[in-house]
Order: sequence, then structure tokens, then C-alpha cells
Amino acid sequence: MKNIKEILVCGGEGGSVTLIKENETFFYRTDETTFLELTVEFTRENLINTSTVFSSVEKAIDDLVENYNVFSLFPEKLDPKYKTVLQNAYFKNRTENKKKNNECLSEEWLVKLFQIDSVYKKFVNLNIEQIIKASKNVLENYKEDNYTTSYPYFVGFLENSLLDIEKYVVGTNMVYGWMPTILNLDLSDKRQIERVLEKLNKKEKLSMKDFEILKRSINNSIVGMSKFLHFVDPYTYPILDRKIYKFITGKEYATGIDQSITYVAYLNKMTGIIKDERFNSLYISVNSRLGKKLSPMRSLELILFYNK
Repeated sequence: MKNIKEILVCGGEGGSVTLIKENETFFYRTDETTFLELTVEFTRENLINTSTVFSSVEKAIDDLVENYNVFSLFPEKLDPKYKTVLQNAYFKNRTENKKKNNECLSEEWLVKLFQIDSVYKKFVNLNIEQIIKASKNVLENYKEDNYTTSYPYFVGFLENSLLDIEKYVVGTNMVYGWMPTILNLDLSDKRQIERVLEKLNKKEKLSMKDFEILKRSINNSIVGMSKFLHFVDPYTYPILDRKIYKFITGKEYATGIDQSITYVAYLNKMTGIIKDERFNSLYISVNSRLGKKLSPMRSLELILFYNK
């Protein structure tokens, strides 16, 4: 007796793809019969195809991702048992296919595959109301320190400069002047790092896969990665360190900070706050009090860091 179970079902305008487990084997099926509504060129049989049968789910998923842009489709169904395998498939570097390496996941994928909604729930203090409250203390007690003094020089070195491996090595080591640890920079994945730097040069949106590549290279640290990205583009990428993380979560410890999904969730929330019309007056107040012209993202992150 056959034991058949759907592991993953994804859909798009052209049809759907389904990953199936049958007993102890795995295969996937594509269904593009929606094209029958547009043309009579194909038959139903031509538009439903079944893959080779695989002995492991890892091999089946790897083949599926190689042949179809699965992560650009809508995830209709996902068996939680196979989340880790799918996550590994997403992060796998596919250097022969640049398009697949550039995938930015939709909110639906972020929820179903990486549980970004549960990360959002941890950020109990990351909202405009709490930011306004925290800003009062910062505006009253702010004093210049090494961070604020060196900040414009760091930004000046990296912002709007053409990034390459040499600039990356110097920039990341410079960033660690703000860190209590020594940098262990890993350049073994140089080709992928250069691809991410190219996207930064073009002002293209980075995917979670890109964050993971930089994080693994920079001490496997989200904190170090976020600082490097912020100095490259202070209008887009906020710094996330342990002090900020403890404030936004209301927790004593920074458990979970070094996950790429944490930074994606933080970036999304921070971007939403600076777009809130209530933030504009706060942004003006911060720059006036400091006598500086900071980006909205830096101004917001500064409130989180200096809040007591």
C-alpha cells in the first residue's frame, strides 16, 4: 500500500509545483495546465510532469531548486518536518545560477519557512510609541563619545565608495574598532562575497542569503555584519548590537541575535518606523539636538543605543 504525502506545494501565475513523499522515496510534480486557458498548443498531459524519483528528500529538494525558482513562488503548503532541509536549500550557494542566488524571500516564505512572525513578536519595544518615550531621555542626556566622534569618518570611508575585496577587508577591520572582539575574517567564499558587494555597489536589495554570506565571513556575527552594512549605506541598513537587541526585546540576554532572520525582521521594523509620519518630527529633534545631519535610520538606531 502506497503512503503518499505532500511536503511542499508552491504556486504561481504559470501553475504549481508539488514535492511528494511516497513511502521512503521523494519526487516532485509540476502542473502548468493553467496555460490551457490561453492556448490550444498543448495538451493536459504535456503540462503535467513528474521528476525522477529520489532516495532522499535532500536530493529531491536540491534538484527541484536547481530546476525551478521555487522561492519566487507562493508557498501554499509546507510540512514543518522539512523546514530545516528547505532552509539549507535556500542558503546553498548556486554559483552557476546567479538569478537563484539573488532571491529575496516574500513575507509568506519568511513566515512559513523562517517564522519571522515569531521574531516580530519578540520586538516588544520596537514601535513608534516606545521610540518616542525613549527619545526623551536620549535628547536630555546625550553626550559625545568615541562612537559619535568616529562615526562620520567611518561612513565617509565606505559610503558611496566602490566596494571590492580590498575595501571589504579594510572596512570590516575598521568596523571592529567598535567591537570588543578581534575580527576573524573568513574569505573562503570570496566569489559569493564579491557578488554581494556588487549588489551593494548597484544599490540592489540584499536577500537573507546575502546577509548570511556576509555574517559567516565577518566573525559569524550579525552585529559585525550590520555595522559594516550601515557604514556602506546608512540610509538603508541599521546597526543591531546586543545593547539595542536587549532594549527592543525587553530581555536581559541577547539570545537569538546572530540569526539572519533576526536582522531581516529588525530591518523591516526599523524601515517601517522611519516611514511613520510621527517619526519625522522626532528625526528633526534628534539632528537639532546633536547638531548633526544624520540619516533617519542612524537617528532611530541612535535612540535605541543611547536609551537608558
